[in-house]
Amino acid sequence: MIDQIDDRLAAWVEETLGGITPTHTEPTADNGKGELGVNLYLLELVNEPLRHHTQRPYLQPALRYLVTTSAGEPRNAHRLLGELLFAALENADFEVELEPASAQLWSAFHLPPRPSFIVRIPLPRERTAVTAPLVRQAADTQEVATTIFYGLLVGPGATPLAGARIELPALYRSARTDAQGRFQFVGVPVAPYAKHFRIITRGHELEIDFTETGSATEPVVITIDL
Repeated sequence: MIDQIDDRLAAWVEETLGGITPTHTEPTADNGKGELGVNLYLLELVNEPLRHHTQRPYLQPALRYLVTTSAGEPRNAHRLLGELLFAALENADFEVELEPASAQLWSAFHLPPRPSFIVRIPLPRERTAVTAPLVRQAADTQEVATTIFYGLLVGPGATPLAGARIELPALYRSARTDAQGRFQFVGVPVAPYAKHFRIITRGHELEIDFTETGSATEPVVITIDL
């Protein structure tokens, strides 16, 4: 599962930067040849639990990647880093951390501090309850079709709300809205099945249900009166 996230991040970098293939090794010093490079170093796995647990405790792991760039000319490395940063901020599946890495971390890499940012990505793992009633007759089974839920969170005046936390408790998932207030969840039931969301932003918390799922061009608009 983690290697799939590695591949997904690498593909995102190649698409964003036009073919530059990143490495997953620790940051290294510039080799002096002027080559453009990107490092996606997996720093750690952390727990990102849903705000309200169900009866069974659930761990929601997340991966934290340190993103750095290199080039013979510092300005070129800075350009790459800026392109990746804004692309990450616009990606609803990523959460960006801009706090500077510690001096101890750079010391461990044997490098002077350099510009960087951290991308946090959930590592989903769905599981169902173990307890089941005694079966006395054959049960009717029905497959539920799934799709992608596209959402847009706005405040007064249709102003997009960035950085809001969106939870989908039934699937043990959470996401953050991007700079345009957009977010999405993969693998949710299609209509007429209801999707229950919990939204936390700017000191407000809202619970709401939707049956529709929207589309990439016409997301479901959720308006919060702040």
